[in-house]
Amino acid sequence: MDPFKREKRVAIIRFAVIFAVIIVFIGIIVLAISGLNITTSSVKNLDDAIEKIDKNLDKSGDKVLVLLDENAKMRDGGTLSIPFAIKNLEDEDVFSYSITAENEGTCYDSLNWITLGKSGSATIAENSTFYGLIRLEPPAGTENCVAIFRLDVEKDSSEYEDVVFRVNII
Repeated sequence: MDPFKREKRVAIIRFAVIFAVIIVFIGIIVLAISGLNITTSSVKNLDDAIEKIDKNLDKSGDKVLVLLDENAKMRDGGTLSIPFAIKNLEDEDVFSYSITAENEGTCYDSLNWITLGKSGSATIAENSTFYGLIRLEPPAGTENCVAIFRLDVEKDSSEYEDVVFRVNII
C-alpha cells in the first residue's frame, strides 16, 4: 500500500474519532445544563409547596396534618405528586404514616398507584414539621374514577391524626 494513502486513511480515521468525541462531549454538556434547569425548577416548586403548607399550618395552630391537595385531578398514565406535612406540637417523638385505599372497588388496584410515600416514619422535634411527598402513577388505560385514600399518622403507635384525599382520574 502506498504510504501516502495509508497516512491519509489514518488522518481521516483520527479526524472521525476526534469529531465523535467532540459530539459526545457537547451532548454531555447539553444534558448537564438541562439537568440543572430541571433541578432548579423542581426546587422552586418544592419551596413553593412547603411555603403553602406552612401557611395552612399557621392558619390553624392546632392543625397537625396538612395535604397540599385534598382533591386532585389527573390523567391516566400520568404522575401526580402531593406534598404533605406532619407537625409535632409536643415533645420530640417518632411518628409513622401510612396510606390506605378507601374504595378499591371504584378504582381498581389504586393502592398500587403509589410509587413514593406509601408509608414511612420520622423523628420530629417539638414544634417542628416533617415534610413528605406522595407520588401516584395510575397505569395508562385506567378508566375514569375517583380514588379515595386515607393518610394515617401515628405517634408512639397511637393514632395521632388522619386525612382523606381524593384523586379524580379524568
